[in-house]
Amino acid sequence: MKQTFDYLENVAFAATVCDKEGIVLYQNAVARQRDGEAIGKNLYNCHSPKSSEKIRMMMETGMSNSYEVIHHGKHYFVHHTKCFS
Repeated sequence: MKQTFDYLENVAFAATVCDKEGIVLYQNAVARQRDGEAIGKNLYNCHSPKSSEKIRMMMETGMSNSYEVIHHGKHYFVHHTKCFS
């Protein structure tokens, strides 16, 4: 059965889903607008070595990561979590 993430399409936040190897499987409209089309690309190539290491640890352990950032004068809350299916 193919997993779909269509329920994320119209939420008010960016949602990007990758597989265990970091290949982007899905982006909703907000993520596509913010990051450009990334489906099929490896997210490790889009992040710094420090961020990539954090992502790998999250994938291995199932831990979540949250932080705040100001980008172009806008304040964002970012939450990363493993998708269990």
